[in-house]
Amino acid sequence: MTCTIGNGNASINLSLIADTRYEIDTVGFTGDDAGQLTTQGNAKRSRVINDRNTSVINANYKVSVIDTGNGNANIPCDPPIMNKQPV
Repeated sequence: MTCTIGNGNASINLSLIADTRYEIDTVGFTGDDAGQLTTQGNAKRSRVINDRNTSVINANYKVSVIDTGNGNANIPCDPPIMNKQPV
């Protein structure tokens, strides 16, 4: 996801669409040196990521998914989030 700073807060609805044995364990961030990103919720299959969208960042959110049918094996995922200057 890429946002242009100054356009207000942005929300990302994160939904895990998979077999019900998979659940979201944690959501964290890397590369967010400006403190732009936060997460809300603790549901097993959905979360909301909030982006203040006031500073340039090139960050990733890291979602740890567990496989409850396989000894709670952890599956890391880390899609990018970017805030860019307006054109």
